[in-house]
Order: sequence, then C-alpha cells, then structure tokens
Amino acid sequence: MNTILERDLATAQTASIRDLGKPVLQAVIDYGVGVFERCSHTAPDGDANLAILMPLHHALEMLDGVEVLLDSSCVVAARTPLRSAFEASLGLRYVLRSDLNRRAMSYVVTDLKERIDWYEEMDPDTDAGLRFRKDMGVSEVTSDFPFPTPEECRSNAASLQSLLQREDFKGVSEEYDAVARKRKRPAWYSLFGGPSNLRELAIQLGEGDNYLILYRTWSRTTHAADLYRQLTGGANGTASVRVIRNPLGISTVYLHACNVGVESARVVLEHYRPGELKQHAKWFMTEVNPRLKRLDAVEERESV
Repeated sequence: MNTILERDLATAQTASIRDLGKPVLQAVIDYGVGVFERCSHTAPDGDANLAILMPLHHALEMLDGVEVLLDSSCVVAARTPLRSAFEASLGLRYVLRSDLNRRAMSYVVTDLKERIDWYEEMDPDTDAGLRFRKDMGVSEVTSDFPFPTPEECRSNAASLQSLLQREDFKGVSEEYDAVARKRKRPAWYSLFGGPSNLRELAIQLGEGDNYLILYRTWSRTTHAADLYRQLTGGANGTASVRVIRNPLGISTVYLHACNVGVESARVVLEHYRPGELKQHAKWFMTEVNPRLKRLDAVEERESV
C-alpha cells in the first residue's frame, strides 16, 4: 500500500548522512554544555549573566531537539527548533557586541514586563483580564490548563512589579513603557533605538544572508504557510504530495545547527574565558570542521 509516511524507509535513506551528522552535532552540543557549565561557575555576580548564559542554554536545548529529530529523519520538523536556536544566538551576540549592561537589562526587564502582562490577563478583575475574557468569548476561563487563582495573579504580579523598582531596572522599565505606547510588547533588543525586528537584528549582526535565505523558509514552515514545499511535480504535469520525513535538506540542517552551536559557544567563551579561545579554535579545526566539510559535500536525493 502506498503511503506518505514510511518511517523505516526514511531512516534507511538518511543512514549515511546521519552517520556523519549525528556525531558532530552531538559533539557541538556537548561542547556547548561544557562552556555553559564552566562559564556559569566562574561568572561574576550580576543579572547581566542571565542575558548571556540563558540564551546559550536555550540554543543548546533547541539544538538538542534538532539532533533528536534529525536522527529520526524528521528534517522539516527540525527547522522550528533550529530557527529558535538561531534567534537565541542572534540575541546573545547582540548583547555581547556592545553596551552590554543596558542590553542585558533590557533582556531581563522585558521578560519581567511580559510575565506581569500574563498575570494581569489571568486576573479577572483587571482591564487586561476583562479584555482577555472578551476575546475568549467567556466570562471565566475554564480549561484543563492550571491557571493561577486571582490571588496568585495579584501576588505574583506585585512581586514582579517590585523588582522593576530596583535602581538598575528603573531606567530600562521606563524605556520599555515608552516604546510599548507606540508598539505593543516590543522586542527587548528594540529598546534604546535598537533593531525594530529580527530581520534588522540579523542584518546588523552580519547574518542577513542566513535570515533572508534560510530563516524566511523556516518561518513559513513554522507558520504552516509553505504550500509549495509540500508538493512536487508528478506524472503528466500533475502535482504530487511530498512524503513526510522527506530526507531532502538533512545535511543543510546539520550544518546550520552545528554553526549556530559553535558560534554561540565561541562568543560566550570570548566574554567569560578568553584564554580558552585558542583551544576552541583548535577543537573546531580538528574535530568539527573536517566533518562539516564532508557533510557539505554530500549529494542528496529527494523522496517522492
């Protein structure tokens, strides 16, 4: 019987590429975990570390998901966590490029603001809570999701609001409020005249090519707007549906996942432990780059 999903066949078709890609991506992830742990142990005190170490943690977590998906030949599904890892890498590099403390505080304060917004939406007695319930078309939120009680919402929102009164947060909090009056829930990196969107951020960091060529494709997949990808030319000029777990592009996903992991680890090392950069370069040139070149040389064939 014909089927668009043949798990065993997909696994067999990608075996040779996965034999190349899996070990090197795992090595990159493990290396990044080591960087995170060493830098966490020696980082100086201060909340600025949250805007450096947590994006690295997020990128590694997403890349670990990419590795698991690719090992099951789920190439298209791996795009979404790869996109998320790419975003984390951009944010990390933006913080470390210049004006570190203010950018780091923008990252932290924006998180606090968004959490406060969420608690206010959950509280039925706030304006935000009333709007939320109107949008939901209900007077009370009933769901299997463990929503907090109104008392918990108010207590948690008050605790977060008190944090924003800290002297090192106040100026950033005021900037966020000023930008939010013009643009609801602004991105943290847009504060203080920063890039207004991810595209501008990527271009500023020299990643415009990856954003415009790759990220746009990943975004269409994430938002279920990639009809053309799901179809291929069939007999007599008719369109056929592509198989699920189509292996096409698996080597590209491995390559970009490795590059995101290597670069994220490198910039964190450069900030916290610059004395390790020579060893990092040696590791990359001897352990990673030769295997990436072999992956890059792979010729892929499409399954239909």
